[in-house]
Amino acid sequence: MPALDFSEIEAVRVAALSSVLDTAQVSEPMIRIAPDEALFIGDSAPESIAVSDPSAIIEADNGWSGAWLGIAAFLQLCAHTIDWQLPTARPTVAQGLIAGVPAKVWMRSDDDDVLLFVQTALVHELIERLG
Repeated sequence: MPALDFSEIEAVRVAALSSVLDTAQVSEPMIRIAPDEALFIGDSAPESIAVSDPSAIIEADNGWSGAWLGIAAFLQLCAHTIDWQLPTARPTVAQGLIAGVPAKVWMRSDDDDVLLFVQTALVHELIERLG
């Protein structure tokens, strides 16, 4: 069974109009977590993220932890605990319960690695349930 090595993720959360997020030009990887919400993964400060929505909310959100896994390792570890369909198109973010814990999976387009990430407060629960 693959080991899960979670570490804290530095992120900035942006809540803005969906159309603004659709056209955002940013240097950090952007993970859409809702139509009008995104996480920018990396070490950027909130003030370095600029979007064209004057009412956007841009705040540091360091309450996430993640583990990078190859897709084969992810499927071996988690597939039997997921009762929702994993998307086949990439890049994408999928979310739902994994072993009964709310989690997200970022599937990048440039390789076969996935980022399994959860709220930091739930890391130990997920590890225990998958173990």
